[in-house]
Amino acid sequence: MCGRYSFETEIGALITAWKLAQQRMVYEKQEEVRPTDRAPVLFSDGQLRLLRWGFSPAYTKAPLINARGETAVEKRTFRNAFLKRRCIVPATGFYEWKKGEGKQKEKHLFQGEEPFLAMAGLWEVFLIDGEETPCFTILTTAATDAMEGIHDRMPVLLQPQERTLYLNHRALSDARWKEMLKQQEIRLYSRMVD
Repeated sequence: MCGRYSFETEIGALITAWKLAQQRMVYEKQEEVRPTDRAPVLFSDGQLRLLRWGFSPAYTKAPLINARGETAVEKRTFRNAFLKRRCIVPATGFYEWKKGEGKQKEKHLFQGEEPFLAMAGLWEVFLIDGEETPCFTILTTAATDAMEGIHDRMPVLLQPQERTLYLNHRALSDARWKEMLKQQEIRLYSRMVD
C-alpha cells in the first residue's frame, strides 16, 4: 500500500532526469503528497499533467489511492484505465508505517542511485463536486525483500527501460506485465521519519 509519497525536488529536475521535452508546469516540491492532493503524472505523450490522487467513483466515500497490479485488469473500477489510460507517477520516495513498541514508526523509502522512482499508475476522469476531475491511482504489488517487516505491499516501480512499454497500452502483453510485477529489482533505502 502507498498512502503517501514525496516529490522533494523541482519539476525541472524530473524533466532533465527523464529527458522529457520542456514543459510549462508549476509544481511546488512536496515532502508529503497525500490522497486528494494534485501531483504531476507522466502521460504516454511525454507530457506531465497535474492530477488529483485517488479514483473517486460515486459508490465510494474515500478515494481509491491504490489498485492491486495483479487484478486491476479484472476489476470494474480499474479495467478500462488499465487497458487505455496508464500513467507514471514520479516520486522521490514513498512512506510506510511499521508498528513497533506500541506506536507506529514512519519510514521513508527511496532509491539511492536514481533521484526519481517511477510508480505505475492509472488515470480516469471522475465527477467531483460537479466538476470533471482527472484522477490517478497507484498500482501496487507484493513487497520485495527491501520491504520485509514493513509492509506486504508496495508500489509497482518501473525500471527506466520499462516506462515506455508500460505507457503503450497496445504493446504491453499480459505475460510481460506479470514479469514486471515480479521483477521489482530496484534497490530501496529507508530512513526513519521523526
